[in-house]
Amino acid sequence: PDQVINWRDEKGMSALNYIVMVINHMLDPKTSENSCSFIGKLINTLIRQTASVLGDNLDLILKAVLSKMQSSNILVVQQSLIMVFAHLMHYKMDAVLQFLSNLPGPTGQPVLEFLMTEWVSKQNSFIGPYDRKISILALAKLLEHAVATEDKRFQNIFVKGDRIINPVEGIKTRSKSKN
Repeated sequence: PDQVINWRDEKGMSALNYIVMVINHMLDPKTSENSCSFIGKLINTLIRQTASVLGDNLDLILKAVLSKMQSSNILVVQQSLIMVFAHLMHYKMDAVLQFLSNLPGPTGQPVLEFLMTEWVSKQNSFIGPYDRKISILALAKLLEHAVATEDKRFQNIFVKGDRIINPVEGIKTRSKSKN
């Protein structure tokens, strides 16, 4: 990371700036989806290694990830993009939730709602045991946070899933079912 941060070309531009430019180009909604199937791994590595010097570039990258996610139809690309936030939830949850809560989504609601809806609906289709584990742990951590802190940001987010039916005492008869 130090070499990437410290290297400069003749014009004084750092390697880190070039990497951010490549990421932004790949995440441009006009760029083919197939070209950014594994961009999430690059972004996660970049954030993990250089988060302290990214500054405003981090916000720009995360906004570009969300923008690409809105226009994406390929599961592998969507998974790669969602995994950026799954990884961030493990070590910067409060900052990420604040960022997602302050940014408007495609419906006008905070983009947190859009991300959670997409994430939960696609989680069961994720490919690869590592990504599945990281994603499930991040969702569990989010759920724990939401319940423990009674975070109001999660109270109005509804995701598709199986209907929860309260168990009826004893054997379920036809008359109980009718009622």
